[in-house]
Amino acid sequence: MIQQKGKESLLNYLPYIITGGVFALPALTGNFVWLCFLAPLPVFYYLISIGQEQGIKVIVKAAIAAGILAIIAKVMSVLIFSFSMIPMGFILAGSLRKQESPIKAGLKAVIYVATAWSLLAYGISSTHHANLYAEILNNIDLGLLAAFENYQLSAKLPPDTLLEIEAAFTELRLLVPRVFPGILLMTVICTVWANLITGDWLLKRKAQNLSTWNNFRNWRLPEPLVWGVIVSGLLLFLTENTLSSVSLNVLMVLGLVYFFQGLAVMTFLMGKWTIPLPMKIFLYVLLVVQAYGMLILAILGLADVWLNIREPKPIPNETEDE
Repeated sequence: MIQQKGKESLLNYLPYIITGGVFALPALTGNFVWLCFLAPLPVFYYLISIGQEQGIKVIVKAAIAAGILAIIAKVMSVLIFSFSMIPMGFILAGSLRKQESPIKAGLKAVIYVATAWSLLAYGISSTHHANLYAEILNNIDLGLLAAFENYQLSAKLPPDTLLEIEAAFTELRLLVPRVFPGILLMTVICTVWANLITGDWLLKRKAQNLSTWNNFRNWRLPEPLVWGVIVSGLLLFLTENTLSSVSLNVLMVLGLVYFFQGLAVMTFLMGKWTIPLPMKIFLYVLLVVQAYGMLILAILGLADVWLNIREPKPIPNETEDE
């Protein structure tokens, strides 16, 4: 009886422990900085799984506990970044309650995160009297220079080969500032997508009726979005300088979102063909890790717009079994 009461007590405190841990560990240890990007996940999950009122209590108490620990350890800077991500969990939970599509929920979350990060960057720049964006680019450039110098010292290569490598590094140094805005936006989108897909999966693992969203394999981007790819591609090859750079960044971002759609198509096809789990994992790793695999999935996502590979189209917000 005592043992069972102890288990029940632990289960009652588990949401506080998990949420507080996700908030505090990046600041307290420095080894789990990636958890900052998943700070919205327990917020999203508990607001839906245990109800909004109880979920808010968990979030507030976990945030207060994390804040006290961070103040004692004098590591508030990282915790502030984690806290800035919390509203995203409320946005995703609110969209799910309103039965908005996951695409609309994700778009709202992307807008919030991009705005929050911009304000944080502005605040840091103002406080330290330095341009954070320029500082990051400068550090990347210094890193590329150091990498090339180390390569020159360690690799025994002919002079002609070294000249080719130097030319490649020079091109890369010129390319990075040009595509850096797109890289930042892609980071925001990946952060939102990871929280969205993981939160939806966790809710359905707990109970299917907790989420009314379609399974990921049936998620679809709005069809008119394909015109963004077409127009950006044309502008990239027909224009130069600023407009060309903007087109390149847009293409990078759209390539990422169509990669996600391609991943959904692949998940659908593997489910349809009943491919064994070990083979599924192998294919996922093969396609996601390799650059060519990511390109193939992006093309597959684009092709789905015209070929409609996943016929018939699912009814909006219809929940299907895996």
